[in-house]
Amino acid sequence: MRRPLRLVVAVSLLSLLLPFAQASAGKAAPVTVDAWIVAENGTKTGQGIRSPSAVGETYETSAQAPSRLIFDIVATPVGGRSDVTFLGGAGSPDFVIQYLSPGGVDITLTVTGRGYRVRGVSAGQLTRITMVVTLRASALGRNANLAVLAQTSGGRDMVAAYVTGA
Repeated sequence: MRRPLRLVVAVSLLSLLLPFAQASAGKAAPVTVDAWIVAENGTKTGQGIRSPSAVGETYETSAQAPSRLIFDIVATPVGGRSDVTFLGGAGSPDFVIQYLSPGGVDITLTVTGRGYRVRGVSAGQLTRITMVVTLRASALGRNANLAVLAQTSGGRDMVAAYVTGA
């Protein structure tokens, strides 16, 4: 049985207009997040790009093995006040990862576990953690894609450092 074209068009228009009607009825749009990675040399990668898979938000570098690299992971809520949670990988035997709070406290177990939550961050306010990557001598000729996810209740944004041991 074919449905009348008018009914299909009306349902389609209603599904398009419903989010606008809900927003104007007092329901706030979800608060998303923008995150970026800042290398030691000041290069920012990913600011203004929001991708849950780090597309366009990956900083690529090579470093002597053994050595140490330091990256800031910066995030801000977009569209309102929200908690921001950072989740990151634990690294590998060749690329050892440590995460630090803005005060220099080791938060590695929290970031790699349930996530490091910063409560009540205003839209446009920056919050950050530091990712310290130690390349062991065994990292020579090896690669690591070191990703960190920043999330709010309404969105996720992943950034990464792609590191090659030289």
